[in-house]
Parts: sequence; C-alpha cells; structure tokens
Amino acid sequence: MPIIFITGHGDIPMSVQAMKAGAVEFLTKPFGDDVLLSAIRNAIERSQATLGREAEIRALRDCYASSLLANGKSWRW
Repeated sequence: MPIIFITGHGDIPMSVQAMKAGAVEFLTKPFGDDVLLSAIRNAIERSQATLGREAEIRALRDCYASSLLANGKSWRW
C-alpha cells in the first residue's frame, strides 16, 4: 500500500525517515490540489506496477512447479 506523507512541519531528517520507512511521497503544507492529485496518481501507478510484477512472478513459479511435478520432481519455496 503506497503511503503519501503530509505534514505542516517537515524537515529533511523527517522526510528521509519517512522515505526509508516506505513513503512514496513527502508533501509539506501548503501545496496545491494538483500536487496532491499527482502524488496520488503516481502512487497508484507504482502500486499497480508492483502488483503486476508480483502476479507475473507467481504465475512463473506456478508454471515451473507444475513442470517439475509433471516430470516427477519435487520443489520447495
């Protein structure tokens, strides 16, 4: 889940800490509606891309596991 950190009293150490903790954006007040909407759009796009990659990896693992089973081999994740 993407996190957008919004504060009225941000500083550089706080922004670094937020980003290291996983925030995708750090906004300091005041900011325009367009800035927030852009941050939300970017966060959603990043989340969808990540979910897509994870689904692709799961599908590849399932295909590989099925192939191993079909050849009488076992696997362990």
